[in-house]
Amino acid sequence: MRSWKNGFQSAECFSPRLRPEVASVMTVQAADIGLGVTPFGREIDDRSRPGAATEDGLRAVMELAAVSRISLVDTSARHGDVERLLARAWPFPSPFRVTSRIVLSDDGVDRLEARARRSLERMGLPRAWSLVVDSPEDLLGPDGRALWARLERLKDEGFIQRLGVRVG
Repeated sequence: MRSWKNGFQSAECFSPRLRPEVASVMTVQAADIGLGVTPFGREIDDRSRPGAATEDGLRAVMELAAVSRISLVDTSARHGDVERLLARAWPFPSPFRVTSRIVLSDDGVDRLEARARRSLERMGLPRAWSLVVDSPEDLLGPDGRALWARLERLKDEGFIQRLGVRVG
């Protein structure tokens, strides 16, 4: 994640050749760096694999992230039991802003909201910093408008602070 001094973000910043006016104002701070924890969930589920992550290992990573002022944690309920393990691994109160990636299923937006709320309960959190739609196709499909309206309602209720869509 990159931030600019004027708070403006643009897709152009990810170009291999940055425009000079963009590059001159770009700053990266430790607080802007996030930690994706989904691989830990997969590894913990596969304990038979040599060198697989352990709960103690995840705790050590989360403690190091906290003291290093890494403030963003990206997770998804789709990969193992990582959310429940996070609740046991990170310091309380959690110093992290949590982004949870969500996927719309055939069950519709009511089920998606229930899954999002359950994810936060598993992590011991009352709210998320952001919910990110994992697939742009979910917003372009027949339930896309209902999905976005539900996410906006969750934001208005204070359940989340930001909405996002994963691209690429």
